[in-house]
Amino acid sequence: MRVKVYEFPREGEAGVWKKKAMVFLIAYLFCAVLISAGFDLKALATPFPKGVIKDRRLVEGRGQIEVSNHCNQDAVVCLTEFGRKKAILVLYVRRGHRLLVEKMADGYYEVYFAFGEDWDQKTKRFLKYQSYHKFKDPIAFTTTRERRCMYYTVWKIDLCAIPGGKAQTEELNPEDFPEF
Repeated sequence: MRVKVYEFPREGEAGVWKKKAMVFLIAYLFCAVLISAGFDLKALATPFPKGVIKDRRLVEGRGQIEVSNHCNQDAVVCLTEFGRKKAILVLYVRRGHRLLVEKMADGYYEVYFAFGEDWDQKTKRFLKYQSYHKFKDPIAFTTTRERRCMYYTVWKIDLCAIPGGKAQTEELNPEDFPEF
C-alpha cells in the first residue's frame, strides 16, 4: 500500500505556497466562469489555421503574392485557375496580418476571399458574420528572362478597400465561393 506524504512548508516558504494556491484558484475560477457563460473550452485547444490551408499547385514558378488583411475580421483567400471553380491555393490571413506565398506558376488566377469570425475546420466556413467576395479582374503571373536577369510578377493585395486603390470587388453568395 502506498501512502502519500504531504510536506508542510518550512518557515519562510509559506509565501510560495500561498502564491501557487492563489494562481490555481484564479485559473479554476476563470475556467468556471467561461464554462458557465457557455464558452467552449475545446475551441481553445483547436489549432487555429495559419497561412496555407490547402495547396494543390502542381507546377511551381517564381511569382509571389503578398496578401494583407487590415480589416477587422479574419479572412480566407482562395486562388483558382482562371475559369475554374476549384481552389488550388487556400490561405488563412488573420486580421492585422499579412502572408507571402512564393513559387506561383505563370498563368491567370481569380482571387476569392471571405471574411468572418469563428472558423470551423470541418465545414471550412466561418460560423459568424461571414461575407464572400471576389476581385473582378484576374491576376496574372509571368516570368521572363533577359540576358542574365529574370523578371517575375509580385502581387501585393490588400483585402480592405484602401484610398486610391484600383481593384474592384464584387460580393458573392456563399454557394459561389470555390470549393476546397
